[in-house]
Amino acid sequence: MRGCIIISYLLLFSFALGAENSQLADLKARAERGDAEAQYNLGSLYYKGQGVEQDYTEARNWFQKAAEQNHVRAQNNLGMIYYKGRGVERDNAEAVTWFRKSAELGHAQAQYNLAGLYFEGKGKGIKRNYEESFKWYLKAADQGHANAQYSIGFMYATGKGVRQNNMKAIRWYRIAAEHRQAEAQYNLGAMYARGVGVDMDHIKAYMWFSIAGDHSDSEDQLYILSEFLITPSQVKQAERMAEKWRLKYGMKR
Repeated sequence: MRGCIIISYLLLFSFALGAENSQLADLKARAERGDAEAQYNLGSLYYKGQGVEQDYTEARNWFQKAAEQNHVRAQNNLGMIYYKGRGVERDNAEAVTWFRKSAELGHAQAQYNLAGLYFEGKGKGIKRNYEESFKWYLKAADQGHANAQYSIGFMYATGKGVRQNNMKAIRWYRIAAEHRQAEAQYNLGAMYARGVGVDMDHIKAYMWFSIAGDHSDSEDQLYILSEFLITPSQVKQAERMAEKWRLKYGMKR
């Protein structure tokens, strides 16, 4: 009986392996015929090493073919390959070229990546430009990109690339916080604690630090508030508020 089970298992494994090889062969055939989506998917398999041996050079080759057909995800991934130097020499100028192509076609992650390069001033021939960075972060933020929404809040808070405006910073931090962006949640706590852009409210500060603490370190802030600035009953109130917020936005501790 045990031998029969082993044989059955081997047969099932062989069948699954054969099916997987058949799917890979079909994907390669479609990619070689010029199917941009197949080229992108094949590039992704080589990039991640899924079903094939990891090969960044092959990944780049297939991303390039798809990118030249204006496949936005392939363009963004090709930009990332050049930015990280995976299978090629690191080339920020080439990364910018492909991020921009994808960003101009509306890809939110590429818009975020391009904004980041402008913010840091990374790339041959690309100087730090906060105004250009803000423009691309805003495009990504408007598409619901949480990190871009946080970045817009940060730029309003610091006055980088835009006139400093704490009320608008609060607005964008709140939007990002609703998308589970921990840095935005933490900064909301800090702004309520100091009364920046909002009325000072240590209970709401505790609430936001508690929420942020689900994914980041805010223990010091919670300790200071609970020991010196609010009462035990107010701590409980803040925790109830935090739990109500988590339930509303589907977050778990």
